Amino acid sequence: MLIEIEEGGIYMSMELILSDTLLNELNIRKNQLENIIQVIKRRQKNQPEGKVRVVKKSDYYQYYYIDSKGDNVERYISVKEEKFIRKLIQKKYDCDIRRESEYELKLIDNMLKKYNPYKIDNIYKKCSKGRQKFIDPVVCPDDMYINKWKKDLSGFCLLEC
Repeated sequence: MLIEIEEGGIYMSMELILSDTLLNELNIRKNQLENIIQVIKRRQKNQPEGKVRVVKKSDYYQYYYIDSKGDNVERYISVKEEKFIRKLIQKKYDCDIRRESEYELKLIDNMLKKYNPYKIDNIYKKCSKGRQKFIDPVVCPDDMYINKWKKDLSGFCLLEC
C-alpha cells in the first residue's frame, strides 16, 4: 500500500511499513504483560490477609494493620514486624500492577482483534470500476502503483541498448 500526498506541488510517496512494526510491538508488549501477570499471580498465592495503612509522623512512619474482614479496626504494627509490613505493602503494589497490566492487556487484545491496516486500501478496491474511474485515491492500491510505475518507466531503456 502506498500513500501519495501532494503538498505545494511536491509529490511525496511513503510505504506503510508501520502496520507491521505496530503489530510486532503490540505482540511484544502483550507477552511482557502476560509474563508480569503470571509472576504476580504466583506471588499472590502467598500473601497475607488484610491491608496496611501508612502514616507519616514527623520524621518516621507508623504502620497500622487493617483486617480484611471489614471490622475497620486498626492495629499498630511495630517496625520490628518488618517482614509482615513488607508483605502487606507488596500485596497492595502487586494488586495495582496486576489490575493495570490486565487492563492494558485487554486494550491490546481488542486492538489486535480490530486493527486491519488494509481497511483503507480496501475502500477504493470495493468501489466499482465506474466509480474508480473518477476517484483520485489518497491511498494508492498496490496494483495502481505498479501500473503507474510501469507507465513512468515505459520511455526508459534499463539495459544498455
